[in-house]
Amino acid sequence: MLSTIVLAFMYFVPLQTPATVDRSGEPALRKVLADMGSLRGVRVELYKTGHVRKEQVMAPQQTTSIWYEGPTRFRILEMAPFGDGKLFVSDGQSLLMDTLDDTEDVTLENAGKNIYSGDPDLSLKGNSSAVFFYLLDGPSAFDKLVAPNSEIVSGVSSEPWVKFKSADVGAVTVFYAQKNGKSLVDRIEYDNAPKYEARVRAGSRALRPDGSLVVEEISYVSPGGRFSPSLFSTTPAKNRTVKDQRKKKPGGV
Repeated sequence: MLSTIVLAFMYFVPLQTPATVDRSGEPALRKVLADMGSLRGVRVELYKTGHVRKEQVMAPQQTTSIWYEGPTRFRILEMAPFGDGKLFVSDGQSLLMDTLDDTEDVTLENAGKNIYSGDPDLSLKGNSSAVFFYLLDGPSAFDKLVAPNSEIVSGVSSEPWVKFKSADVGAVTVFYAQKNGKSLVDRIEYDNAPKYEARVRAGSRALRPDGSLVVEEISYVSPGGRFSPSLFSTTPAKNRTVKDQRKKKPGGV
């Protein structure tokens, strides 16, 4: 009897059709990733500003200079507003990280297959992260950037844009321009709400986000060329102490 009632209920209750996720902007995003991933020998200045709450002014967070010869060969110099900073250098085998503080160790790690996989600090959850680093990785970064079941929409205002959601940095809008037949990103906006909320849950005194916004503005100093090999040297200065965390040393040592 009970099974008959259940079956009758299922028969008369209409099935809920899942809402269709708008992915109309996916081709545009994949084109941006393909074009950005093809960049080699570029010199870039990245300026990051942001606020946690909408009533705050947009404050400078860091200025990052990037010499990018390829996914495993790069130099990244980060400077914060109060003078502290970090240097990351990858020669394809080793990744050097220097806090630019002579009282601290220089760290050597095995190089990753791209910028954000070499050191946790360069990933989206790190303090030296940038969405721009993921765009340079090209199409293979798609699933790392775009949250599952996220909408992807595109349009044009003053320039073309693509919007999507990231599990790590929240709602993202990528603005780009056509230059020499390529879609080159010059501005990235995201709310960074997941990271700010995590700080609140961890019990820090961080403000709960309300209208939070982070902006990465990208300036291409040189759009292509070759750099001096010395820029990618991972040999620490002689007067610095070194923490060697490489599991495999260059040359198989």
